[in-house]
Amino acid sequence: MTNKEGDTERSALVEALRMIDEVVWGNLIQSEESRAHREKWVKWALEGRTTARLRTGIKHALEPLVAHPPAVRAALTARVRGATGIDLNTFRQAHVRRITAIMERGLVRSITDYESLREHIDELEGTPGRAEEVGNAYRLIGEFEATYSKRGKRA
Repeated sequence: MTNKEGDTERSALVEALRMIDEVVWGNLIQSEESRAHREKWVKWALEGRTTARLRTGIKHALEPLVAHPPAVRAALTARVRGATGIDLNTFRQAHVRRITAIMERGLVRSITDYESLREHIDELEGTPGRAEEVGNAYRLIGEFEATYSKRGKRA
């Protein structure tokens, strides 16, 4: 990849992150702690010199998107794709792969796994035909929480 191509990709990722931050967080009521955490991630991602750091920032920025209705998620995806050419569904697919891996191994190994699984539960609760999957996810969450508290809050 040439520098010009890298600069173009970086510019697109920066614009996508800013759009996501505006849409996802702009409409959420958030605690001071939550706001500070979000600002830290966005700043960290934008100050980085690599596209990998920006992609990580986008993944973190997308986490609370589940709190929005499907129409808002679809509109954001279309807006970001139209403005930057970046398809947010590719980030979503990585989340699905992570959840699949957690469920297949039957073990939550880290806080990142835990947070991803909690998000997955939030997405599925109340969805017809998914009660067993939600139950299994809750079981894994419970096992992790029990282990986590025994370790003195270190995972």
